[in-house]
Amino acid sequence: MGIEQFLRIISEKFDLESAKRITSSLHQDQLIWKSLANAELRSSFATYAADIKEIWTVGHLVRHVLINNNYPDINYPDLNNGLSEFERHKVFENYQTTKKTLLPPVDLFEVGLLALYLREYRITNKNWKGVNEIFTPFIDKIKVWPTVFAALPEFIPDVESFYLEFLAFKTKKSENEKILSVVHALLCNPVTDSDLLNLFHNIFAHVDLDLQISSLFCLNRFGRSSLTKLLAEDYLKLQGNLSTFSNVLAKFKFDASAEKYQHEMFDEGSVFEIDILQKLAALYHYAEKHNFSSEILALVNKLLIQNQGKILNLSAKELANFSPDQAIAKWESALKLLPNDNDINLSYSDFLIETGNWDRLKELSLRNPLTVKSKLLTKQVIDFPYDDTLTHDNEAMLEPIIDQQANQYSQNSWDSSLFDESIQTAKYYKSIKSIRKAQKFVNQALDLRPNDVYSLKLAAELHIQNAELNEATEKYALIKSLEPSVEQNHINLVDALIRQRQYQKAFEIFDALFSSYPDPSRIQLLKYADLAEKAGKTDIAIPICKKLLSYDPLDGEALITLGNSYINSNQENLAIEIMEKAAAIAPEKPESWVALAKLWSRLGARDRVLDSLQKAKIALPAEPMILTDLGKAYLENELVADALHLLKEANQLSPESIEIKINLADALHKLGLIQDAWQVLEDLEDEYTSDPKLAFLLGQLRYQMSDFHKAHQYLQFAWRSSPSEEITFSYSQLLLNFKEKEGPSEADIENINSELSEILYSLQDEIDGEISFEKSLLLADIKNALGQHKCAHDEYINLLSDPASKSPRIYSQLQFKIGKSSLDLKLNEEGLAALQEAVITEPTNYQFRRALAEAYLRFDLIEDAKSSARVALQISPHELDNILWYSNFMLANGETQKAIASLKDAIIQSPNNRELYISLSRLYISINDYVSAKSILNDMINLEDISIHEMSNAASIFFHLNDIDKASSLIQKAISSNGQKSFWDLDEIIRMLLLIGEFETAKELVIENEVIFGSLPEFLILKSDVLIASNLPADALANLYPLLDKLSYSPNLLDGKSEVIIKNKAQCDNYSLISTYLRAIQLERFFGNYLKVKELIESAERVDLSNPELKLVKLEVAFSLHEQQIFSNIFQNIIPPNNLIIGLNCIKAIINNDYATAENQFDMYLSNSEPSLMTLAIQACLEYHYNEIDLAQNHFDEAIEEITSTKNNNSPKIFNIEAIFIELWTQFALAIAAWKMEKWEMAGHLFEQASTHVNINPYLNFVHANFRVDLVHHYRNAEKLKVVAHKPSLEIIELASQIFREQIIYAKHYLPESIITSSQKIADIVFTCQIPEKNELMKLIGNEDIAALILGVIDMPELIKEITSAFPKSPVVQFQHALISMIDNPRQSQSIIENLVLVTPRNPKLLALGGLNQILKSEQRIAYFEKALAIWPDEPEWHAIIAEQYTKIGLNSEAEKHLEKAIMLNPHAYGYFQLLGEIKKKDNDLSESKTLFSQAYNLFPENTEVLQELASINRKLGKNDDAIECLHQLIKLDPNNTTHQVKLADTYLAGKNYDKALETAKNIRVNVKDEIQAREIEIKALIGKKNSEEVKRLTENAILEFPDYLPFRLLEVETTRMISGNDAALKKANSLVQEFPEEPSVILALANSQLDSGQLNNAALTFHRILEILPDQPETLTKLGRINRINGNLDQAIDLLSHAIEIDMTNMDAYIELGKTYQNRRQHEKAIEIYNKAISVVDNDYRLYFQAGIAYKECKDYRQAETMLRTAATLAPMETSIRRQLASVITLNLVNTLQEAPNRYEH
Repeated sequence: MGIEQFLRIISEKFDLESAKRITSSLHQDQLIWKSLANAELRSSFATYAADIKEIWTVGHLVRHVLINNNYPDINYPDLNNGLSEFERHKVFENYQTTKKTLLPPVDLFEVGLLALYLREYRITNKNWKGVNEIFTPFIDKIKVWPTVFAALPEFIPDVESFYLEFLAFKTKKSENEKILSVVHALLCNPVTDSDLLNLFHNIFAHVDLDLQISSLFCLNRFGRSSLTKLLAEDYLKLQGNLSTFSNVLAKFKFDASAEKYQHEMFDEGSVFEIDILQKLAALYHYAEKHNFSSEILALVNKLLIQNQGKILNLSAKELANFSPDQAIAKWESALKLLPNDNDINLSYSDFLIETGNWDRLKELSLRNPLTVKSKLLTKQVIDFPYDDTLTHDNEAMLEPIIDQQANQYSQNSWDSSLFDESIQTAKYYKSIKSIRKAQKFVNQALDLRPNDVYSLKLAAELHIQNAELNEATEKYALIKSLEPSVEQNHINLVDALIRQRQYQKAFEIFDALFSSYPDPSRIQLLKYADLAEKAGKTDIAIPICKKLLSYDPLDGEALITLGNSYINSNQENLAIEIMEKAAAIAPEKPESWVALAKLWSRLGARDRVLDSLQKAKIALPAEPMILTDLGKAYLENELVADALHLLKEANQLSPESIEIKINLADALHKLGLIQDAWQVLEDLEDEYTSDPKLAFLLGQLRYQMSDFHKAHQYLQFAWRSSPSEEITFSYSQLLLNFKEKEGPSEADIENINSELSEILYSLQDEIDGEISFEKSLLLADIKNALGQHKCAHDEYINLLSDPASKSPRIYSQLQFKIGKSSLDLKLNEEGLAALQEAVITEPTNYQFRRALAEAYLRFDLIEDAKSSARVALQISPHELDNILWYSNFMLANGETQKAIASLKDAIIQSPNNRELYISLSRLYISINDYVSAKSILNDMINLEDISIHEMSNAASIFFHLNDIDKASSLIQKAISSNGQKSFWDLDEIIRMLLLIGEFETAKELVIENEVIFGSLPEFLILKSDVLIASNLPADALANLYPLLDKLSYSPNLLDGKSEVIIKNKAQCDNYSLISTYLRAIQLERFFGNYLKVKELIESAERVDLSNPELKLVKLEVAFSLHEQQIFSNIFQNIIPPNNLIIGLNCIKAIINNDYATAENQFDMYLSNSEPSLMTLAIQACLEYHYNEIDLAQNHFDEAIEEITSTKNNNSPKIFNIEAIFIELWTQFALAIAAWKMEKWEMAGHLFEQASTHVNINPYLNFVHANFRVDLVHHYRNAEKLKVVAHKPSLEIIELASQIFREQIIYAKHYLPESIITSSQKIADIVFTCQIPEKNELMKLIGNEDIAALILGVIDMPELIKEITSAFPKSPVVQFQHALISMIDNPRQSQSIIENLVLVTPRNPKLLALGGLNQILKSEQRIAYFEKALAIWPDEPEWHAIIAEQYTKIGLNSEAEKHLEKAIMLNPHAYGYFQLLGEIKKKDNDLSESKTLFSQAYNLFPENTEVLQELASINRKLGKNDDAIECLHQLIKLDPNNTTHQVKLADTYLAGKNYDKALETAKNIRVNVKDEIQAREIEIKALIGKKNSEEVKRLTENAILEFPDYLPFRLLEVETTRMISGNDAALKKANSLVQEFPEEPSVILALANSQLDSGQLNNAALTFHRILEILPDQPETLTKLGRINRINGNLDQAIDLLSHAIEIDMTNMDAYIELGKTYQNRRQHEKAIEIYNKAISVVDNDYRLYFQAGIAYKECKDYRQAETMLRTAATLAPMETSIRRQLASVITLNLVNTLQEAPNRYEH
């Protein structure tokens, strides 16, 4: 649906006035109208709004966009309807991003989110109080909000209250911006003027007078004069305003009947009174009560004489509306007071122009020539009768006023006077055919008043004059909608559609209009018939033509239309009959002859055309019309001489006829009489847009006069207006020849390529069947120029078989083209043969010879190449270009010494030519002969009268030879040299100062010389360069723009003709117009203003299409803006290849996973180039992709090391924007490499570094945003894969959404909406895990990376299957599939993994995924993880997992190694300590286990598992107090867990703290009445306390309550022993065994009873019985060992006891029995060893120290015995046996000491 169709729908649905209001309200807002350019949105909104007028509003359109973006379809003004948390989050996030970037919304979705943000504020705060805090960050950027305000009525219920609160907001800038936002919003309401007046009244009636006047100002600025008048009258009637005026007006008498104020004369008044009077005057002015306004202003003039001149000016402007003479008098008085006031002069001159008072105007121009003449030129009208002093020759006079106007516009776009200035300036430029400039100013006017019909008409006319037919049609469609009742608007639209050959649409519109004509005129009938014929509706056209011919049978136009209609309806005979009849009836009527000729021409009968017109000439020999048409017919039949004679005669008869002049010039041109043809058309050059044929001829003539730019302008217009075959050929050849030029213009130009592509598509669309040789050759040439060498080459070959190629000239040219295209395709042999053939056919063509020389080089035929080059020089020895080519060719082919010799000879011939010395020194440097270079420079310096230029040149070379001191010395010498320095001297000095880092000195020199050179445009450029180098880019840009504004109107300011003499090409280039544009482009790029960048590039291209630097910048900009087609078109034609651009192309390919292209580009262009950070980054990406992980890491590390060392270099550096962008792209490339290598922190850092200097770089911002999405995806994957070291940090994940939003906002302003929207939707899915409907979701999946992202968040099997099936060979998709299948379908997952491992065998995450698959055996899982860890050895969690697998297969030592590595990698992970502690515990290394569990506890004190293990280990180690402490901590953490309390009680019991055990057990039973274990402990504690009666009672009760609980029955045995003795207990145990014969605990009770009863043999048998059931029961082994010791079976005892210790290293009873056994064997040392080993395990068991003390005593080591026994006594102070043994040992120790004393003395 086109925009015109959209407007038509509006007009069809509603009445004219309603349709006009709706269209005006939508067009009022630029963003709304821009959004409606989206066909899908137009169509969906038209369907959504249907026929409901109230929905056709800005607010509903925004609401519709929100709904389309999955926001709820609710009644938003009802504040009870809320948003979801997710939706609110998006709304708040959008506001935060907007606040940070201060960028206005780029689409209606963002507008809707901001509107919802205000709504959320209203919901939260219940009112609007304080809402202006929202706008505080935008204090200088209120323009962010107008569209939002316009949409608000559909989002909040009390929008008027909001507007009032907002109007109270104080801004730094003009209040007009704030007020205009509200005025703009109100004008976006499609309501009647009366309703609008009420809206304005409801708001502005409640604000102060200043705001009211500002509202009138803003309203008037929008061109709403009638509404302004009504509102001003309303304000005058407000009670508050009347009160304000009353005190001042009391000094006046008011005649109510006369409605006139009569003031009393008085001489002074207060500032307040003057202010009030001025405001009152303003209200009267806007109310169009100019007499009141004039009188009040006159009164102010009396009150404040010092401002009288200004006030007189205002008064004059008011009087100008109704009393011109009085106005002149006022202006003259004002000028007497202030004769040089610019405003007064301009206002006065405006008035004089408008009233045609030329004499007074000329007099005024003599008093103030610049201001008035400028105004005259700006306001010029075509027939303006001013004299020669004000002609176009003084166009330069425009500059000051235009500069001032442009400056005003940039500073205050709300100034309504600028609208008039813009329109007048546009009209002026239109009148002098400067269309682009005219368009600039009319667009400026439309920015101010988007619905101004006059401006739109002017814009449409300019579009037509510039052959921009689509744009013109859109403008006329809009005008028609805004003024549907104006017939001419319909006609204009019809004419615009006719120009586009859209006859059907044109007919439909005119058909509707035609039906409104009550009595259509002949012209209207003819137009209707003609349109019907062209639209194929001959049934309508024929009757109308017949009707017209009934009035006048010789109506030529009707005849032609009728004839065409008959032809279209296959009635050719009728057409011929009626035409011949007409000619026969009235041979004296030229129209009938002309109609007949046109009919024959339509039928293709050329001979009949000539016959008819020759007969006509006989009948009418002096009729210009017949002569002209016959002349044209002769031209068409190539009878040029005959045509020339007739056309000259016609021109003499009708010298005013433009058509005759065009055809006459055509004939002269075809005869080669170029100057004669030009003389005929010269005066028509400004009229080229009136006729495509005129433009075509002018273009041909201008091209033959070597004016390419004019020729291009004319031919482009001709082709776009009328793309005939002849015009197409000429236009194409112009473009092709331009690309063939040598020098700077040889580089391929994107605009030329674009135009050639446009021609190519047009030609290909026209092809239907066979085509001519010429067209085929043209197609091949265009394809070749566009880089389609293969296609072009094939077509050249095919053309050789065409008969037309037999001409030697054509044949040689074809062979030349074949040769060149063959070489382009690297078909070197074919190319060489073709070029040789071309040279043989045309041996004197030096271009053929040069091409042949280049071809010989491909075959290393150096001598042949040189020979061909010499012949080329001989053919054209004086051609400068040829000489330079020959010189460079020979130098490039090893003739360096000849070059040096030639320069030396030149120096001998011209010893004072310093440039020869410089050239020779540089030549020496090129061959690394630095000594000779310095020597020749010193020779030059020693010459007399060396200039500053020469010193600067020498200094530059010394600098590059690293002789900084010499360079600095020369520059200082240059600065201090005597005499006046030229600008170029200053230029060279300053540039050398910048080079050596002397920025302050350079700035000082600029300041010192500003007075001398400040008026030169070149000086402004130099000053900008100094500011840029000094890191003051904003100042540089501000300094540059005034110059650019001047240059846009006077480009010759930098053409080398100013007082500054350009000395060499380098200086010319540095101060050229193109270089100035390039500076501005780079600065605007730096500030991220890409709209301005593109505008500047377009301006620069109009200056020099061929500039290579501009081409490269345009490539970078295309890359930044993701303009892939533009980038590709230019990139394909870069000659020579540029490494940075190629690098960027490689990086983009890598981003798109197109590694084949990246590798191909790298191998072709970069692999042999000098390594750079960019190439290192690309290498790392490619190597990583192809599993060369180590190489990739090395290259990446090398790049990072280099970039780090560069940053650490503190030497002074020029602030170079080009270098900044190179650094930016380098960091971007490295960020991509880090991303691909999953170095997340580094990638994030590099992305941020890339944005350090340049925040806005759209494609980089876009990629950075997507990186943040990928971060979250990989973070989730890493969580599932247990990745730690290579997982994105939580900190950057938490910021991911915010950074994505910021970056996408930057990108959104410049990149296509489609990719931004898609990215945002994908990001929402990834960030929120909220999945849209399937159809919408599938539309988003455009590539494998997106598919993988989506798979990471969905959990729908059918959808997963559909997505993975779409990418069956994609490693990333299949990996994600394997990952999500791991839990539900591990076998499928494993199958995918096995296939992927074959493709990417060194993918650590893939290998880890295999290791995580629990269906695999431990050995298989270990194999996967070992491979993964070989690549990523720093993943601690993988080490932990593999350790678990090793423990499962019994390889604890391997497990320990991996866990130790995991702990080293992550010493804060308590789980690793815990797992290693468990392994140590299994290995019976309890001390180490305790240490590890303690470390785990310290890292995570709330870990109950660790505390339980520590409690258990401490008990085993005899550390009951530590165990109790652990259990207390457990109970604190888990107070409701009875198990911990039971263990605490049990631990008290084990430590024989029976009271605490009893207390704890009772507490447990209070809370848990039936807690069996607590009751069991309670009984055991009472047994320990020997409380037999209580024990008996509790035991019996317990057995009664829990008869099946065996431990109570076992306790009954113990109770019996305590009460009745061992025999009774034995009996009870025997009885119990009879009941439970296979129960080990019961059998153990019997064995213990037997042992206690002294029945050692029976006990031994019973213990053996237990071992048959539980072979590794430590307690059984220990007691059986004890029996064997007692029975003297010591060896058996040692075996049993050692086995018991081996099973449980904390079994202290076993250690003691084993020690005793060794003591029984008199092996006391072995016993001591056993005891010490036990002590190392459990250091608080007094028995170990006691037994060790006894063993030491028996070894007569009384000191150690004493030590051990003292420790035992400390641990068990109540044990009397210890004290007895200790006393004995102390005595023995004392005796032993006394016995040893004499021996010591003897020694």
